[in-house]
Amino acid sequence: MTHGAVRRPGVIAVFGGTFDPPHWGHVRAAEAVRDRVGVEAVWLVPARIPPHRATPRLPAEERLGLVEEAVAGRERLFASPVELEREGPSFTIDTLDGLAAGRDRPAGGAAVLFVVGSDAFREIRTWSRYERLLDRHPVLVHRRAGCAIAEAVMVLPRRFRTRVTAGLSAPLIPPRILTLDIDLPDPQSYRIRELLKQQTPIDHLVPPRVAARIAERGLYR
Repeated sequence: MTHGAVRRPGVIAVFGGTFDPPHWGHVRAAEAVRDRVGVEAVWLVPARIPPHRATPRLPAEERLGLVEEAVAGRERLFASPVELEREGPSFTIDTLDGLAAGRDRPAGGAAVLFVVGSDAFREIRTWSRYERLLDRHPVLVHRRAGCAIAEAVMVLPRRFRTRVTAGLSAPLIPPRILTLDIDLPDPQSYRIRELLKQQTPIDHLVPPRVAARIAERGLYR
């Protein structure tokens, strides 16, 4: 943990996505949340069926395997199968409600912080039961290339905008919307898939174990 960072023992950060494939941007964002927000652990949660995206190129189990390789050996980062264990679309509110209620958790008593990129958060008003999500669960919005955090949070109704804070030490309850303005490598998964289709090396865009698994299994060809 970096010097002066807040400590949040017992808080699990839930970082959802398609991860098709996971790349350095995902890993560095998760590490930034771990180190600067001081959470106990960051769970990277591949969606079984993403409600707002095209059908992923790889099955959920294969994407989970890639996430496991991406976080292998990285302190307090874990791949979670929680959304693979439910049928139907992977609605974030169902995942967060289930974790907060004590289901699918390795140890009871942990709070849940939802982590989302600014580009995805900009579309939150299209999400299933988004107001319930924001009323029940704290959220951390991190900047993605091409979408400023200020732009993303402006889509919110006023009652939610008053909860937005750049102070990472702010209490999580009542549910706050924390913001993390970070400058990270941000390769896009669709571009990585195109490079793989062209048989162009991707070693600089993904962790070595992810690149090795993709090559070994002939994925995205």
